Amino acid sequence: MPILQLLISRVYQHVLELKLWLLTTLICAYLVISWALFLLAGETGLTGNPLTFIYFAATTASTVGYGDLSPETEAGRMVAAFWFFPVPC
Repeated sequence: MPILQLLISRVYQHVLELKLWLLTTLICAYLVISWALFLLAGETGLTGNPLTFIYFAATTASTVGYGDLSPETEAGRMVAAFWFFPVPC
């Protein structure tokens, strides 16, 4: 357990200092997890092209949401509602 506490305290310390490498890692992890969730939901239109997915993720997470791209499946809509929506809050 001390190793876990040490790891958590180091991550917390880096978050407080807003290290660029940590912020970049967290954003990349968020995008990879998002892409995987949409892929599992069957959203081939959103996950087929990486640039299309990044555009969709940026417009959805920033709440701009132009409306030109949106999930087509029920599972994709749930991922968008419960995974992307909390980001700007």
